[in-house]
Amino acid sequence: MRKLLFPLLLSLFVFCQVSFSYTYREGDWTSYTMTRYVSSIAMDDHTVYFGTSGGVIHYGKIDKQWGKPFTTSDGLPDNRISRIAYDSDNGELWVDTPLGISSYNLTFKRWQSRALFPDELVKSDKDSLKLPNFFMEFGYDFNPQGSIFDQRLARYDITDYLTDDWGDHVWLATWGLGVAFGSLRSWNLELYRFGLYQNDVKDICVDGQIIWFGGNDIFQYPEGITRYDRTKEKWEYFIEGYETALRSASVNSIKSGKEFVWFGTLRGLASYSKKEDSWKFYTRSRGLGSNQINALEYYQNPDGKRGNILFIGTSAGLYYYRAVKDSIAQLEDDNVNSEYVNCLKVAQNNLWIGTKFGIYRISLTDSTRGVLSTPDGIVSSNINDIETDGKKIWFATDRGILGYDPNTGEREVYQLSGNYPGSRPLKLAVDKTNLWAGTENGIWKMDRQSKVWANFTTFDGLIDNDIQAITLDGDHIWFGTPRGATLFYWNNPLLLK
Repeated sequence: MRKLLFPLLLSLFVFCQVSFSYTYREGDWTSYTMTRYVSSIAMDDHTVYFGTSGGVIHYGKIDKQWGKPFTTSDGLPDNRISRIAYDSDNGELWVDTPLGISSYNLTFKRWQSRALFPDELVKSDKDSLKLPNFFMEFGYDFNPQGSIFDQRLARYDITDYLTDDWGDHVWLATWGLGVAFGSLRSWNLELYRFGLYQNDVKDICVDGQIIWFGGNDIFQYPEGITRYDRTKEKWEYFIEGYETALRSASVNSIKSGKEFVWFGTLRGLASYSKKEDSWKFYTRSRGLGSNQINALEYYQNPDGKRGNILFIGTSAGLYYYRAVKDSIAQLEDDNVNSEYVNCLKVAQNNLWIGTKFGIYRISLTDSTRGVLSTPDGIVSSNINDIETDGKKIWFATDRGILGYDPNTGEREVYQLSGNYPGSRPLKLAVDKTNLWAGTENGIWKMDRQSKVWANFTTFDGLIDNDIQAITLDGDHIWFGTPRGATLFYWNNPLLLK
């Protein structure tokens, strides 16, 4: 039976209040970028520093751990580092970028602009040390003339290298493979990966201690998916064409389950088996109506006999996957057949479907269906995202934000040019305390009790103002952008407002 969700009962409007003043400390904002392209190396007694195309990364000699990177979020004038140097007399790290020169005081932990770069402080063994014929991990071959080749014969040049304090190990900077560490005794060379495989981040999935990053970048080939294990401090990449069956890594959406992680891409559905460490790929030949997947939603079916369901929103309708049958089928509905599906959310025993023309609901208990409408017409437009706080369903639309309680009909409406001060909301995150709205011009956060809005941009610490993904992570929150991912310690008790 199909029924219309009647116009909602209670409308709550408030005057827009905006707060702007925050005082941050080092570590409140941390951005991760593509740092595979390394230009130069410097070191002090405890740390090795690497200038990359995505900021400065640094590795501890004693604890054998990566530290938090330095980017424009921390005060760099530009993430593209051409040269790096260490001043032992003053305890300062220097960087040279296309947009200026800066130095970092290791005692006061502060970056400041400088006029001239100290050329005499640059250290390198590239002109004095002849590299041996290193042995590398499977899939890579080292060329002592200054390059590395992978299994597809792609070439990665050695841009700089520097021996350690004892002269028996050497750090290498590569253009495309990141950092390498080699023994001059055993001739073993190991790649030390750090950061994102590519800058563009369309979705971020927190799966326990594992974090997945995916995006699509028309200027990046081949594209790759990043997996970060924060317990082991280990970064790994899954690259299309290099992984068996991973035909595309142009990711729009990521969802994780107990056994699999799912990736909706521009060219089909990819699944990663956690147990088998292997990939499968599904396209129109396996039941999809369109290979362009915009949204995924994982439903843990309480009826164990029927198995869990992965809902798949495509550019040509709604589909679903059942693992027990390893099959994809269309979810038949007159409202969404062949519809361009933007977003999906399972909440309150319903599947909520956001399209270019509104919101549809399908009950997961009795299969009843309906169209959501409101007197103000805020949801009669393009639906960009759907989230829930466990009670209310929240919708980001081209006309503003709607919070809706399907049990009571209560709603909160935040309209553009009204009581919502930001630009068009594209992504949402919500909990009991805050409502976060991602836009093309930064983040807007509303305290749900006081209804006061606060704005965050690159001025505060974002790597980019174009927000493509928001993922809550306890006291932290992740933001995905075309230039990388930023982690904000929003619930830092020392953060001053």
